Amino acid sequence: MQLGLIAKRIREGSLEVKHLPERKAALDAIGFDWGDEKYFIDEPFEKAMCAFFGYYLVRGDTLVPDDFVMPDEDPWPRALAGYEVGRAVRRIRELQHSFEAYHMEKVEMLRMIEFLWFPSLALPLDRNEGEPSLEQMYLISFGHPNYCQLRELPPATIEMIFEKGPLHEAEDPKLWWKTYYNWDYVKDLWYKQGCRDRAFALNRTGYPVLAAEHAAQYGTGYYDEFFAFLND
Repeated sequence: MQLGLIAKRIREGSLEVKHLPERKAALDAIGFDWGDEKYFIDEPFEKAMCAFFGYYLVRGDTLVPDDFVMPDEDPWPRALAGYEVGRAVRRIRELQHSFEAYHMEKVEMLRMIEFLWFPSLALPLDRNEGEPSLEQMYLISFGHPNYCQLRELPPATIEMIFEKGPLHEAEDPKLWWKTYYNWDYVKDLWYKQGCRDRAFALNRTGYPVLAAEHAAQYGTGYYDEFFAFLND
């Protein structure tokens, strides 16, 4: 028996132990070390994965309705009858950042059944952190606007971006959009589109923090000068 592996599965919430008060109490009684809470998945992952796989085999996707409960009939797995699959799917999606930070092997398992993440549902990695701002949600969902708002990002530019490799190491999965971002890669493309004040455009399209950072680093353009003239 691989006791160490079983203990790891219990600590991280793969096995349905800490989720059930009587099972948790039994291990508490023998002084079981539960480890760091941040690694714990509060939906028993292996049970959920079996249910998701069963749903995928029957329906061909993991777009499970929130209120879907595993039926007690063929062709559904009877061992999981009554399990709230829709609730479990939603909870796993809410824990997206935790999975990507601490449980990449489980992310790979979910990819095998074409599991879809909904970034708008994802909760902060730090559970004490407040809700993300609208700007942060845009960044998490779409990436840096200086890339995603271009009319077209030429294949040659995409190749160059990946050839040069990651520019920033982001420990927080919510900051993934910083990894390959460099204004110098796309500034000429914006100029060709007629944009001469990117900070102003960022601010007008819902990115006030990025706008301020861009203005501080690269300066502003015609609009600020025009408004300053009007104010004078």
